[in-house]
Amino acid sequence: MKSFYVLLQIAHIFDQLMEKGNLLRGRIRETMGSLKVFSQMLWAELTHTVVDPGRLRALLERRIQIRFDTG
Repeated sequence: MKSFYVLLQIAHIFDQLMEKGNLLRGRIRETMGSLKVFSQMLWAELTHTVVDPGRLRALLERRIQIRFDTG
């Protein structure tokens, strides 16, 4: 149950970033047609890709800024 809950929280974060954030929203719609197609492709990548821990650590050390739409 704990694992399911953590995965549910991660899914919620992705949903919030895609719906409320301006993070690639227009570009995703231009290239893939819809957020649904993007989410299906993201799921495929997350379930079939082996992540290199060193590369992931380097990505997580970079500073980013996410802005949310107010409207």
